[in-house]
Amino acid sequence: MATKTPTANPEYALTDLYLYLVDSCNLACGHCWIEPRTSATDGRSIPLDPLKAAIEEARSLGLQRVTLTGGEPLLSPDLNDLPAFIAESNLECHLETNGTLLDRKTVRALSAAGIEQVSVSLDAASPKLHDELRGVAGSFDRTVAGIGRLAEQGIRPEIIMTVGRLNRREVPRLMHLVEDLGATSLKINPLIPCGRAKAAFSKGLNLDLDELMELHELTETIRHGMDGLEAYLDLPPAFLAM
Repeated sequence: MATKTPTANPEYALTDLYLYLVDSCNLACGHCWIEPRTSATDGRSIPLDPLKAAIEEARSLGLQRVTLTGGEPLLSPDLNDLPAFIAESNLECHLETNGTLLDRKTVRALSAAGIEQVSVSLDAASPKLHDELRGVAGSFDRTVAGIGRLAEQGIRPEIIMTVGRLNRREVPRLMHLVEDLGATSLKINPLIPCGRAKAAFSKGLNLDLDELMELHELTETIRHGMDGLEAYLDLPPAFLAM
């Protein structure tokens, strides 16, 4: 029987596709919402041809953006080829990374491949606390250096923070640091109970609803006093109306 080619529904188009390129990461974050292997050198990756096929199929459903993530996507051996294929398909290409592997050669390659947005994880303005949350000493300095290299290439990144009880008081300082680093925005994600973060939840390291609402109000107050930085706490839409 012939296979029917999927077609886009204009009302419910598949606009975004997230590709988890590798099953490993060079950091060991306790708040990770998946459970990647910890490896500083390599990662088992999906072959390039099936990824291209998935992108082609998604295009027929209305695809506009492809986000490359992981694990740590910069461990993928195909990272040089995939963004070029996405750009040739007239799609936006975004990248999510912990930033520690953003050396100058890699940043130049990302710029040449036409990646339109890079999101970098940074969980505290305090190097000590960030390293503790990320599970690897020196990760703060490497991430901040990587953000600086992006800026040198004209790429202004989005910064992503995962917030819980241990780093909630870092939000004001981090907002100002992010602005100083030249980022376009700060997205604050609450700790969620899946992957490695299940253990953090069992220890009570998540914030309750009242605390999240207070943090949302604080974030909005600080943001209005800053020069152009977009910063927001990613609450469920039902709570934003409150």
